[in-house]
Amino acid sequence: MQTGGGYFAGHNPAQTATRTPAALALAGAFLVAALLQWWGSDATLGTGGEALGDEGSRWMDHCALRWERVRDAGEWWRLLAYCAVHHSFWHAVAGALGLYAAGRAVEPIIGTGQMLCAALLGTVAGALTSCGLSAIVSLSQSGGAEGMAASGGELSLDGPPLQGTLPMLAALVGVYSTILPGWRMGAASRWKVLFPLTAGAFGWLSAVGCALWWATGWFPEAGPAPMLAGLFVGWAFARLLGFGNPLFIQRKPSAHALGCRRVEEMNWEEFLRVELNPVLEKISTQGINSLTRAEWRILQQSRRKLEGW
Repeated sequence: MQTGGGYFAGHNPAQTATRTPAALALAGAFLVAALLQWWGSDATLGTGGEALGDEGSRWMDHCALRWERVRDAGEWWRLLAYCAVHHSFWHAVAGALGLYAAGRAVEPIIGTGQMLCAALLGTVAGALTSCGLSAIVSLSQSGGAEGMAASGGELSLDGPPLQGTLPMLAALVGVYSTILPGWRMGAASRWKVLFPLTAGAFGWLSAVGCALWWATGWFPEAGPAPMLAGLFVGWAFARLLGFGNPLFIQRKPSAHALGCRRVEEMNWEEFLRVELNPVLEKISTQGINSLTRAEWRILQQSRRKLEGW
């Protein structure tokens, strides 16, 4: 029996399914890393989310971001490797699910390569923010330059190491909230009733939540301050891709390029009437030294147009 000519007639779900291989790969990779970390530790996995081994464990010692190890030992790989360790298994699960949800929303819009680039930039920005804050805390704890001289130039850092994927997730949230600020989250899902916020409002709420989290000092290993850096990087990256209003560093070059293109498209009569005649009148009344840089540029463009004729 043949069905009617509606939506399901000849419809293949595989042809319209959204493919997000990078989002799935990121989430799966970090889940596998968390399982390996848990498997190699002496901790038992419980509903309370016990820590996966102590900080002296081999995995944590080689991957967690510690500013003094980066500074003194030159272990720069920690700027990226901290994503592979987590405080608990449930910390890893939450990060992986968030990465998949955000990546699944962003990847079809900007592409796999751009999404991975945003995730990488957010990770590095979070690491640099953590290192900068750790350096400031170290200087304050050792009393500045006098404290350094008294201690032989050695700085101690007692803060916890940065770990987890939340700065990377924050960067993808920043991209998503900039690309689709008015889109209601979950609008294409059957669970849209549970998401009353728009993407733009969710981005601002995330920023405020990270700031409050940072102020409380609770669970600093997850990195609320690095998450703020990730949100900012995601916002700036989406703007550089052309979404939202252009950044201030893009506005002047864009206006200049549009002006040059408009002049190039003018014929000689139109250029003479609109652009060159006002400049010549100003020269006759105020002198050539009164010309601005833009008016000098018009004289140069008139020479090129005359040579092209």
